[in-house]
Amino acid sequence: MASHSVRFVQCESPEQYIWEEYLFYENERWARKFLKQKYDRLGVEHPDRAAFKNVQAFITYLKQAKAIFLSLRQNSLWVQPLLLYYGMMSLLKALVLTLDTNYPHSSSVLRHGLSTRKRKKEQFCFLKDEIRVQKEGLFPLAAKLLQNPVPAGESYTAQDLLGCIPELQSSCRRIFHAPTLIPVEFPTGEEEREKPGGMPFSLDESILDLLHLTPASFLERLNRPLPHPLFMLDMPEMWQGRLRLIWKHPRVPHVWKWEKGFDHPWFYDNNKGGYYLWIDNNRPAEPLSEILLHYMLLFSLSMLCRYEPPLWGELIHSPVSEDAVLVQQLLKLVPRKFPHLVLNQLREEKLIIHVH
Repeated sequence: MASHSVRFVQCESPEQYIWEEYLFYENERWARKFLKQKYDRLGVEHPDRAAFKNVQAFITYLKQAKAIFLSLRQNSLWVQPLLLYYGMMSLLKALVLTLDTNYPHSSSVLRHGLSTRKRKKEQFCFLKDEIRVQKEGLFPLAAKLLQNPVPAGESYTAQDLLGCIPELQSSCRRIFHAPTLIPVEFPTGEEEREKPGGMPFSLDESILDLLHLTPASFLERLNRPLPHPLFMLDMPEMWQGRLRLIWKHPRVPHVWKWEKGFDHPWFYDNNKGGYYLWIDNNRPAEPLSEILLHYMLLFSLSMLCRYEPPLWGELIHSPVSEDAVLVQQLLKLVPRKFPHLVLNQLREEKLIIHVH
């Protein structure tokens, strides 16, 4: 399968740019051609028929999502999580339809696929709120199609999930008093992106103390999930408080040269093209794709907003709640980033947008 280069764009409004890109998919002729190409690559029998059958649903999901997302600023914080979650659901359904021609093949996949415990008003803490994955529903289906399956019954706290979002790292470190993701430093110059021999990168040496590993054992751990090793130690392996490594991929010389980045499940990226390493410090058993992280968090917040208005009111208006800081940052981030993540998945590319 061909690799797709990272695309860099400069604009005044990233949100506006993203939704303008979605306009292409609202054109029936263009959308039908797009679906046919997707289904053809999936090996679907009669991809043209499947595209014709699904094109109206695909367009409708996107139009509904767009209408909801663009209305968020006109709505109070009291209802934003509920609206945002259903907008995300519509986007996720559109994405699922590009990967499963028969969606929805049964009523069971129309369920949320997630659940939360009944909240207790006394000493309620959103960070400790638990989200559990169900056997059937949109979430487990999407996770499977995105090649990130999550076992039924697996549960995560909101703190687990928030700790894996790159843009929230500064606040997470202050509130959790521990590192969540480790920033990755790597060369970004145009000349550096073309150099053969692998891409050098470095991590703060404290990662070795956090994981109680030597450089060699850390390297072994990093390569463990991969079918073939991609990482090696640089020389010298330690320099000025940094652990130095080399990423060498057989297909690309630099993580900005294709849409898969490090091609490793433990690396997350932010809106600016920066990378962070997940370190498994009391967080999910396996890292989740960021689309799934956002979706789980907004499911939890939407249920709180809908069924527990007094608790939701206390959370958003408390002057001392640490939860409120992260929740409000999340509600600002998701309308900008979730449509971007889904667009990247639809196009199978990585789009990095910088503001003028």
